[in-house]
Amino acid sequence: MKKLCNTKGFTLVELVVTILILGILMFLVVMRIGSFSETAAERTCEYNRRSLLSTVSLYEADLKVNGKTLTNDMLDLDVDSSEFNQKFIQGAKPQCPDGGIYSIGYFENGEVSIYCSVHAPKP
Repeated sequence: MKKLCNTKGFTLVELVVTILILGILMFLVVMRIGSFSETAAERTCEYNRRSLLSTVSLYEADLKVNGKTLTNDMLDLDVDSSEFNQKFIQGAKPQCPDGGIYSIGYFENGEVSIYCSVHAPKP
């Protein structure tokens, strides 16, 4: 009897090993992309805090020109009727991409800090 030998194509083991390797590579790619989105959210939050800090500096300079002094209660982002919100924020409050809430701290020595409830400012 003549033995048939089919040498065309792949064996089941070769296909399973190939699928397993592709699965591992896909897992690594997905993990890498996930870390990129976290980094992007942190950087966006940092940019928003820097932007708010620049806005507070502009507001402080505007007050000094008019002979006023900046106080901590003038910088409340939750009070829409405040001069700071009406003149400088104008209803476009920056938002943390991860849902954090920004707060502004003004200290007696003139230092201003912007805090996020999710991403603390880097020292």
